[in-house]
Amino acid sequence: MSLEEQRKYDLVNKGNGEKGSVKGIQSVALKSRQEKEITEKPKFPDLEELDEDEVDVSCGIWVFRTNLFGKYFSNLFVFATLVGLATLFTTMVDRIVPVQLKSLEKQFNIDNAKAGLLTSASKFGLMSTILIAGHFTKKSNIPMIIGLSGVLQGFILMVPAILQLVDPYELELIDSTNNTNSTSNSNKYLCNHTLSGPDTSKNNDTGTKEAKVTNQLAFIIVLVVQVLKGITDTFHSFFLPNVYMDDNVIEKSKMSIYMGIRQLFSSLAQPLGTEINGVLTEIPIDLKETEMDATDSRFVAAWWLAFLIFGAGTALTSFPLMLFPKRLISKKKQKQALDKAVITFAGGHLTEEKNTEVSNEPEKKIVPVPSRHHSLANLKEPRNSLDLPRKASLASIGISGSRRPSLLFPPLEGPTERKVSITGDIVFDQPIKLKTTASGKQRALVELLKDFPKALYRLFRLPIFILILADVAIISIPYNGIAMFRNTYMANEYNIRMSEVSYASGVSTAIGQISGTLTSTWLASRVRTKEGYVWIMMASYVLQTCLNPFYIVFGCDNESVYGAQGSIGVQVNTSSLCDCASSKQLLSCGSDGNNYLSPCYAGCSTPQGKNFLECNLLQNSTSGSKMVTPGLCPTDCQTNFMVYVVLHGVQSLVEGASSIPRNLLTLRLVDARDRAFAMSFLMFFYNIISIPSPNLFGSIIDGSCLIWDGEFCTLYDREKIRYLLAGVDIGINVAIMITLSLNILLFRLENRKRLKLEQSGQLQEQEGVNIEIVITKETEKL
Repeated sequence: MSLEEQRKYDLVNKGNGEKGSVKGIQSVALKSRQEKEITEKPKFPDLEELDEDEVDVSCGIWVFRTNLFGKYFSNLFVFATLVGLATLFTTMVDRIVPVQLKSLEKQFNIDNAKAGLLTSASKFGLMSTILIAGHFTKKSNIPMIIGLSGVLQGFILMVPAILQLVDPYELELIDSTNNTNSTSNSNKYLCNHTLSGPDTSKNNDTGTKEAKVTNQLAFIIVLVVQVLKGITDTFHSFFLPNVYMDDNVIEKSKMSIYMGIRQLFSSLAQPLGTEINGVLTEIPIDLKETEMDATDSRFVAAWWLAFLIFGAGTALTSFPLMLFPKRLISKKKQKQALDKAVITFAGGHLTEEKNTEVSNEPEKKIVPVPSRHHSLANLKEPRNSLDLPRKASLASIGISGSRRPSLLFPPLEGPTERKVSITGDIVFDQPIKLKTTASGKQRALVELLKDFPKALYRLFRLPIFILILADVAIISIPYNGIAMFRNTYMANEYNIRMSEVSYASGVSTAIGQISGTLTSTWLASRVRTKEGYVWIMMASYVLQTCLNPFYIVFGCDNESVYGAQGSIGVQVNTSSLCDCASSKQLLSCGSDGNNYLSPCYAGCSTPQGKNFLECNLLQNSTSGSKMVTPGLCPTDCQTNFMVYVVLHGVQSLVEGASSIPRNLLTLRLVDARDRAFAMSFLMFFYNIISIPSPNLFGSIIDGSCLIWDGEFCTLYDREKIRYLLAGVDIGINVAIMITLSLNILLFRLENRKRLKLEQSGQLQEQEGVNIEIVITKETEKL
């Protein structure tokens, strides 16, 4: 027996009076250690029982964890990259409705106001859970929540694709062979088309009614998918990634770098999602060959493919996030870093711990060792004699004293403690009843519930936070109302195919937002005050305001349409040839370069594929073939479209420069314990204010419609929408600049007040020194 084991043995005998044999105890201890090395397997410790200076960086799910990857996986750079990829896919889903708006409206036979429900549904789902998530998930396993919610969202997003595969929506059959089906479909656009017989009318009415019911059911299912997406977004791609990164970064000034990595992927979501949806606008919804193209008002694109692609991408990129450890640095270092940030970023105060220096010593990394609560035999260092229990055992001081298993003494399972009989002649093992942690978790939940109103009070007592809420209200109402119509506006304003609009705007937005994110990251990393963040935002909005008037200048004029009513309509006398009152509308371009409400108003009588021939009412046709083609005639303002694309890219750059400073201002403004709740409350307020916006602005944009086809608008007033969008943008920017000016004023007042307090403290200290000198002199005189 070693000297250390002999000393422990003597301490035990001294404490309980045991008079056993040294050799016997030695053999028992040696045998126990050998059995323990053979039978016991390493286990990972319970995260809830780690000390404040310990951290478990193993990767995996539940008990399936490993330290194989080590720091190469468990670090903030990898986390920011993975969460950025997951956010990329889930944010690209938000581009489906704006880019595929025309196809959705045609399939579901809805107007812009009802189409706005598709965006509002997602915001409603987000709003219903974001406050709960912000307050009650700040102490949970954040990577697990982010990853699990992303995987669930991915499967939910695939539902519209399954719906299309089960009950497909098909386009009209049109080909160049002029078969019976295609000819009957085209006859309703011709001037000689008449309805024949009551049976035909009855069949048509019945078919239309069934189609409306089916489309209505599909529309409701898509709305439910959007609601569930909003709910899962709460836990996946909003505030939780930022909170996790801010918790685990020691130097808070470097937080902008990790946010920049994530923001870089997020900034790619809008242009990349626009590009992918733009490609899908050229694919028929039923994936069958057709002579229709995207310029045909009858064409419906395969919008459901976007849900399938983005849903699968969200699920695949979210799964690795579930493998991250709960924290990357210890609780002690987290608290020290947060306390230091309070002082560093202009004027915080500490209420609990005064030492804000963050230790640079390496963390105590937890390796796969047996958990402490599985046995009392895991104490590695000897205890002081004063710390020994009244009846200590060999197990309690590091020597295993288990008996050899036998019929009389069967092996015990679970944690045990060595006991001595009253007479002192029998030593035995007794199982230990572990205390459950359910009561502790219940108490923690009760404390969180009690802290909820207090957290609200802590936020609303900050005037600057209230001004941030005002910014949110100013931005959310008009921005969310118009955002989903901007791509449709560009396609209508410049008469460009949606695929071309998506490509051009996607490239310009990608370049602008990536440049803006890099600029924002660089500027935010050099700022050490909250007022500095506000100045970056102010400069961004000033530049945006200067760019907005150019959108009004570089636009296109409205064009006349023969057969239409209103300001752009040109009357056509068709009474001598045919009656077009019963013909179906189909905006078409004639070979004479004019637009017609339908082939009937051009006098067309023969269909050929997607075109219509023998059009005898063309106004200025000089060519031998009198033909019309579905779609509007090309405009002569392509140059203005290129200018718009460049302006849009520059505005994306300037706008992106304000994103990271705004998030960092919120993180540094509130108490460390309220960061998640503050960001979730901002998102809650943003979404609850913006819920009616798409419907409201959808109705406003519907008011600028010039030509209707049932519930679907086929042509808008270009000038009216151009002035509307530019005016809204200018109004938003001016209003936000006013609130930012108030923020700067409040920061200046706080700094002035702080300087006065510091000066008064110095004066009091100087007065105390003077009084002490006077007293000393008077004492010397006496």
